[in-house]
Amino acid sequence: MYQITPTILDKFNTFDTFRTDESFNELIDKLNGVKTEMTNRDIEGIALNSLIDYNLKTETVEYEFDGYRFKHEVINELTGTLKGSEVQKFVECFVNINGVDVRLYGVTDYVKSSNVIDLKSTEKYKLNKFFPSGGT
Repeated sequence: MYQITPTILDKFNTFDTFRTDESFNELIDKLNGVKTEMTNRDIEGIALNSLIDYNLKTETVEYEFDGYRFKHEVINELTGTLKGSEVQKFVECFVNINGVDVRLYGVTDYVKSSNVIDLKSTEKYKLNKFFPSGGT
């Protein structure tokens, strides 16, 4: 049985899309558990997750965490939308792909009403950007 995490799928997708030496090396490093240096954007994303987790746990609304300040409207919407979620939840599913058993597993940011939510922050976003056909 193959056991795959979303992070490995993401690195494979990047390699499969671009086929560069860099994307190949990133995939191999992820498979081998090589630690990479976090960027400021990575740290800011962790701060956003931590802030939302804190707000949900304490039932308060704060806008700053670990030196990072976030827009009030973004934090209010995220905190409201994610209220009642299970935070940092381990999830797994088993699928059979062309006769091969695969276990997809990992820790997700939030689970609410059977939805798995992976919180990301970005400076720019275009609706449906991540759908191959440009739509849902």
